Amino acid sequence: MTITIDPDVIAGRALLIQEDAPCVGCGSSRSACEESRKRRDDPTAPEWFGCCAMGTGLAPCRHEPRAADSAALLREIQSGHVRPAEEIRAERKAIRERDAGKPVSIRVRFDQGEWWRTKDGTWLRIADMEPSHRGNTARMLLRGAAGHAFRYGMADALEVSAGPWEVPEEVQVDMERNNDERLADPAGWLRSTKLFKALTARLTGDDARMPDPLPPVCQIPACGCSGKAHA
Repeated sequence: MTITIDPDVIAGRALLIQEDAPCVGCGSSRSACEESRKRRDDPTAPEWFGCCAMGTGLAPCRHEPRAADSAALLREIQSGHVRPAEEIRAERKAIRERDAGKPVSIRVRFDQGEWWRTKDGTWLRIADMEPSHRGNTARMLLRGAAGHAFRYGMADALEVSAGPWEVPEEVQVDMERNNDERLADPAGWLRSTKLFKALTARLTGDDARMPDPLPPVCQIPACGCSGKAHA
């Protein structure tokens, strides 16, 4: 059986992948970057300035298509059914509307205590969650504390370095110290966040039971010490 796919539909999806290509410096899409450049949001910036200036490098931003978007298009071509770009745009618009005003970024997520997003993308007010659900969520976060602490630090660094300004040395030193403290005791950091405190507020009995903290592990691969030897 021969399957025919409209080449215009494929071309539309390929164009969408290019429009959505995130900036390697700040993550903004190519289309948002072009809009910012046309509006001249910063009239003092050079003409090539788009969504950012590649951190402090002061060079034109660079957008690279997401491999996952290209792979998704290839899978659809292989299946014989390619969704039009308009359908993808409508789907993403619905997601943006759903996420509007919500703590989407990892930094904001841990720095607030109002919202929790489930695996399927549903947003729940923490105050409306059952105690058992809040307890299970808190335990899940604790089990992955090291990864959350690492990603929080990366997001912190990327957010600060995305702008065209030079980060003061004292700010860099403070960020590095805070990051070292998070990585040395990720569970302790997690317990101190507004998100974790909101999830565990007023829990009792089994709902309040949390796993024992894991012993600190050195961040240097193949070392295995507690990290104190390299402090």
